[in-house]
Amino acid sequence: MAFTINDPKFIDDGFGGFVGWSVGTNGAWQPADLAPDNHGANGTWISAGTGTDNQIYQDGVFPDFGTGVSHRIQVVVNSYVGASNKLQVKFGTTVVGTVGSDGTFTFTGIPAGSDRLSFEVLGSSFVSVQLDEVIAAD
Repeated sequence: MAFTINDPKFIDDGFGGFVGWSVGTNGAWQPADLAPDNHGANGTWISAGTGTDNQIYQDGVFPDFGTGVSHRIQVVVNSYVGASNKLQVKFGTTVVGTVGSDGTFTFTGIPAGSDRLSFEVLGSSFVSVQLDEVIAAD
């Protein structure tokens, strides 16, 4: 079964958030407003939290979670500063990998627990990351 990432370029909603994406209560993610279409997301570790506190996430991405079907995404990271491997990528509750540098990364995994795609800034040290876009690569 295919999956859909709505607004994969993290479009600024004009109110400090994103079209199609939710930001956890710690407010660790802000629009990057990259030209030409005001896209991208800046993430910085804010403070300890639980659940979605330091995440940018989208529900409804993996409607076949729990069926054992594997999916693949590509993530484009424009800038990464700070401790390595502190951006965690999850398909539902499955951690499919971490990001610790600039570049384009491919993650493959089987979503479990929920239909959510999320990116979470981890750790208690300074980390700053700029996501450019996420590409459904199945």
